[in-house]
Amino acid sequence: MAPPNTPVIGNLYSPKEQSDMHGGNLQQCAPMKEGRVLLLRLRPDHNPDAPYIVDWGLPNDERVQLIADQGGTLPVYVRRRANGWEYMGQFRVAHVATEATTRREREVKAGHIVSYAIHLERSCLV
Repeated sequence: MAPPNTPVIGNLYSPKEQSDMHGGNLQQCAPMKEGRVLLLRLRPDHNPDAPYIVDWGLPNDERVQLIADQGGTLPVYVRRRANGWEYMGQFRVAHVATEATTRREREVKAGHIVSYAIHLERSCLV
């Protein structure tokens, strides 16, 4: 059994529950505190390959560089229904793609402008 305030892979959590466990804003996809991104909330309609690829639309977004540089792992949640986000586990950044070819491929798949394709890998660390 998981310790209190520790999410379980496969379980659904509301943004409020996520905030109680990890901190941060309830509405943001990458809430921050003290210069660190706390978690990632991914919508499959914007990120069809979530949790392994994040199709980030906003250009020049400081959070992308923070996610890439802060080290360690991030808890990742994927939206399954209103107020129900599936905990996918802890992930680390493998690569942030900015090449035009990759962005175009991701745009076709995601259906929106992609400025960065953040490639994540599951961490074996909990």
